[in-house]
Amino acid sequence: MTFSLPPELITGLTDLLNTVFSLAFWLWLFRFPREKTKTWQFLMAVLTASNLIGGTVHTLDLPQKADNAVWVFLYPLMCLTVYLFAECASEEFGLISKTAKWIRGGIVIGAILLLEVLFFISISQNFEHGDYAIYTYAGYAAACLIYALILFTVSAIRDKRYYLLWHVAGLAIQIPGGVVQAKRTLHFSLFGIPMDYNTFYHALLAVTLLFLVFGCRKEWKKG
Repeated sequence: MTFSLPPELITGLTDLLNTVFSLAFWLWLFRFPREKTKTWQFLMAVLTASNLIGGTVHTLDLPQKADNAVWVFLYPLMCLTVYLFAECASEEFGLISKTAKWIRGGIVIGAILLLEVLFFISISQNFEHGDYAIYTYAGYAAACLIYALILFTVSAIRDKRYYLLWHVAGLAIQIPGGVVQAKRTLHFSLFGIPMDYNTFYHALLAVTLLFLVFGCRKEWKKG
């Protein structure tokens, strides 16, 4: 077993750190009635799995075939994660009919299938023209996050539930993080250790999780 070198190693370690944060969030949710938290529990379970797998693939220096195999499973988890952010926002807004849920579910399944096809096309071309899937995922994730931001914001103002603005703040900082990660051009050093766009994104994700905890705590304490 061999380990990656920085900045890839730092990416993996920050992913694993966020695994601990999202797992702690998931466990904390069990303090509250499940009917209030079941979607959040699902979200944190999927995010924990995604962080763990991402941390493993970035930390270990895997052969290309093994790395590709991991991403086949990682893309669906990433799609589910941003979909569940949108689902949590939909529930706060009141879009809870079966029809609305089926439509949202259909969109995420379609996105997963599309990403898998594009990823296999990229593999077949040895990524000569880039990873089509990651660019498509960036657009899909942005759409889900903007949708969630709008619904959380409207719910906060309409219902005077201003604690939802913690969710708005947490998701809002994901957008610049996602842009930086998608562009893949940011490289910097901290204490002489090389880091990149992934480390920057993971740092923002940790802040997002903290903000989400603040919002959920205020909401369920009121309930």
